Amino acid sequence: MVSRGLTKTGQSEYSGEQIVGGRIQFELAPLGDTAVEVFWQGLDDQALISANVAAVRWIEQRPCEGLIAAVPGFHSLTIHYDPLVWNSWEEIHRRARGALSEVEATTLESRIVELPVCYSDSYALDLEAVVALTGLTGREVVRRHSGTEYIVRMIGFMPGFPYLAGLPTELQVPRKDRPRLSVPAGSVAIAGNQAGIYPVQSPGGWQIIGRTPVRMFHPNSNSPSLLQPGDRVRFRQVSPEEYLEIERAAG
Repeated sequence: MVSRGLTKTGQSEYSGEQIVGGRIQFELAPLGDTAVEVFWQGLDDQALISANVAAVRWIEQRPCEGLIAAVPGFHSLTIHYDPLVWNSWEEIHRRARGALSEVEATTLESRIVELPVCYSDSYALDLEAVVALTGLTGREVVRRHSGTEYIVRMIGFMPGFPYLAGLPTELQVPRKDRPRLSVPAGSVAIAGNQAGIYPVQSPGGWQIIGRTPVRMFHPNSNSPSLLQPGDRVRFRQVSPEEYLEIERAAG
């Protein structure tokens, strides 16, 4: 199945699909007294992300008594449950396996979301540091970062912060030695083998190489985070003038 993505103005333009290959095998481990962790077996990084998304969608479509929520993590899936219903490990094991046993190879809807990013100096606070760390020119850092399609692995750290898998190897740099006390909302950053976007102003230690004028978190919305696990993300370079134009249009 195919779903439409978002352009710089929030209108549909792109489409794509995401495949989960083969029947999904998993193991369970207790996580406190109100959750159980699901560890997928024999999957590479991309397939693990797909398995998490497939499982969440399967569970949402088929409610199970006592199951509160399924939350994708970095290497696993966490299932939160009501301990008054799932009240023994045997019961937890039975119900969790029952909820997940039919998750298998399928074609999943996958939005492709395009986000405008300005990589100019005033927005790219750590671009020079990334240039020094990688040996690339600033133009090449921008070209490689914006020329890649990423996939949202999970939302974490703070509401609406997407962890994006797919950062090119040549752009993989360490976190800053000293985190900033204040990172502007919309800052697009890299660290290790991931990219991310700060949804609100906050402290942070990732290397900031640009900023998007698109609001990433809407606390009063039924779906507050713009991005969701499994979404595919593309960055489109814009000028400072276009950045301000988009920002003004968004209000």
